[in-house]
Amino acid sequence: MSTPTKIFNSHFKEMYEDILYIFPNYKPLSKAQYTLELLLKTKPNIIIKFWKLFSLKYESNIESNGLNFFIKHDFKEDVKLFNAEYILEYVKEMGVLIDQMSDENKEKMLAYIHNLSKISKMYKQ
Repeated sequence: MSTPTKIFNSHFKEMYEDILYIFPNYKPLSKAQYTLELLLKTKPNIIIKFWKLFSLKYESNIESNGLNFFIKHDFKEDVKLFNAEYILEYVKEMGVLIDQMSDENKEKMLAYIHNLSKISKMYKQ
């Protein structure tokens, strides 16, 4: 596994753990966390590949719309490119939860999104 992938996966897990901390009683997150851990072990490059595609394709939309773009965008076509429709459910779920966060936590999530996008650009396929 490449260094950008390791850094990306670590930061992605940190973001997800922050979401779990904010919503400790939201049961679907526990199931998603298990699936995410399994996915990162079995296909460690899949999330960074998806994120890189996403961040390059929608960079200007993210810059101009921030979290609103991330929350409202339909990623169906994007996940089909990787035959990774199973990721879509988790992306949607995270968008719904982020939408319910305080402004301070939304700023943290936006910082995660920007950091993950920068890291993903270092990934060489």
